[in-house]
Amino acid sequence: MLPPRLVDTKTTYSSTTGISNYKLNTGLDDANSARSFNTASQDRNTSRKKLSNRVEQYRYYIDKPQQLTAQKQIPLELTAIQHRTRSKGITCAYQCCFQLHGKRLLVWLTLVSTSVLYNLWLTIARQAFADLQKQYNNWWIAADTFADVIYLMDIVVQLNTPQLEQGLIIQDKRKSAVRYMHTRYFALDLLTLVPLDLIQCLAGIQPMLRFPRFLKIYRTLQWKDRIKHQSKYPNVLRVIIRMHILLLGCHWFACFYFIISTQQNFSTKWGYRQSNNSDVTTGRAYLIAFYWVTVSLMTIQIENAPTTAVE
Repeated sequence: MLPPRLVDTKTTYSSTTGISNYKLNTGLDDANSARSFNTASQDRNTSRKKLSNRVEQYRYYIDKPQQLTAQKQIPLELTAIQHRTRSKGITCAYQCCFQLHGKRLLVWLTLVSTSVLYNLWLTIARQAFADLQKQYNNWWIAADTFADVIYLMDIVVQLNTPQLEQGLIIQDKRKSAVRYMHTRYFALDLLTLVPLDLIQCLAGIQPMLRFPRFLKIYRTLQWKDRIKHQSKYPNVLRVIIRMHILLLGCHWFACFYFIISTQQNFSTKWGYRQSNNSDVTTGRAYLIAFYWVTVSLMTIQIENAPTTAVE
């Protein structure tokens, strides 16, 4: 004989026949059998509703993942997290933040990396070649202002980006922002915006006063890692990155080479020699300095100086 709650759920009971059959199966009196029958029916209906709801949830998250990701542009696991947090009355941080592995954050990192590379390449060149700074002074001011705005906006973006704590994503937006403010990256972001440019009002034009902007290079490294993981040709990307680092190093050495030659009034034999030809432009002077630096770094024998821009 089965207990009242373990009666076969496949049997269909009517209001009178079901109770009588239930009485015969359980051996209870009329009142107790009716009460137990109603309780078993309610439990059976409740279990069926829970089972149907659970089946619908599985269908919602498993059978149609492409529709969900296409409509909301959110990974399936993040959608499940949102559903659980909404059911508990918790505000999910993904609704108003950049996703850690989303396309919007990747595009933003590309823009920030462009600003960082602008500072790394052109700041030292403007310091070394005075004519380059004087000819396009207004353009440089506009470009510097735009890069500084990007740096400032990047702080806002990182405040609205979910942070990791012990490998887990912080769901609460406020806790995520506080977590970022306690990291070394927040201190670096503040240092990059130190307005040393104002010293130029007293000391004259000195583009290298923007050197704190170089500290933002960590965002470029983050962008490189994301691109490398998403690229179909990571080996080609590694070669391009190595070539870029090599060219950037030669660029800086060429600018230092020209700065030292300028301080020596172009009088040394080993330094850059100023030509009497008036057709020598800033670009040609840079190419000559870049050539000598490359030769000095890669060979031992000193060759004859080039005579044309192609050489």
